Amino acid sequence: MFLLGSSLSAAHAEGPAYRTHLPGVEPEDPRQRVDTTQMPWSAIGRVQTELGSRCTGFLISPVLVETAAHCLWLSPTTRFIRPTSVHFLRAYSGDHYIAHARVVRVMTPPGYTTAEEARTAGLDHATLVLDHPVAKPDDVFHVTAGPADIAPGTPIMLGGYEQNQPDIITAD
Repeated sequence: MFLLGSSLSAAHAEGPAYRTHLPGVEPEDPRQRVDTTQMPWSAIGRVQTELGSRCTGFLISPVLVETAAHCLWLSPTTRFIRPTSVHFLRAYSGDHYIAHARVVRVMTPPGYTTAEEARTAGLDHATLVLDHPVAKPDDVFHVTAGPADIAPGTPIMLGGYEQNQPDIITAD
């Protein structure tokens, strides 16, 4: 999932997302499908491994993607997956995407471990280096403010791929 400061009305593009009842998903699910051809949503994509795991990632440069480190952790081997087994599908939606790239390097913060998730949760992120650019510099997230810079009451949106909607980006 990705947190984005934005006007709530501007992001809802394609109407309600399809609904599937799962634990934690309320019948009045506020999430909406977004238009993946428009910024900021076109800078989000699916990080997926050749072993089948999937997570949300977002472009911070034409060749760098941020995602959650736990998405790349292999519990049986207690190691991170090989970078070349990871793919980024920019603006993935159903059966199409804007661009595809393989990952050539994964960088995680020192000290992150899934064995101590409560203690290291703030370190649960990874930077992926792609094998080629998948966007122009204007088509990526330009983060200029930190959480302390966001005033209380500022409308924000949370967007990404959900477990009950793994093939579309939704936001609320």
